[in-house]
Amino acid sequence: MCTITFWPRTHGYCVGMNRDEQRSRVAALPPQRRETPSGATLYPFEPGGGTWISTNTYGVTLGLLNVCGFPRTAPGPPTSRGKPPGSDTLELQRGITGPLV
Repeated sequence: MCTITFWPRTHGYCVGMNRDEQRSRVAALPPQRRETPSGATLYPFEPGGGTWISTNTYGVTLGLLNVCGFPRTAPGPPTSRGKPPGSDTLELQRGITGPLV
């Protein structure tokens, strides 16, 4: 299982992450800086391609984690991807308290 640790700092943050501990997995390639049209990125590589963590010059970091112990399908009826998050709550609030200001 992959884990990620986040340490907030006075100026920025630190991130630590492990890759899946499967012993048969080949060693990763060290992180390299890559220039893209939107700025520089830094990330390690899987020998076959891909990565599990990256960061960029804007301080945005992305880490991919394994999913285990969760159902493969969401409970209940599907929700439209175009429906704003929390819109059900807003509809309920309008019904109880009137228009939101």
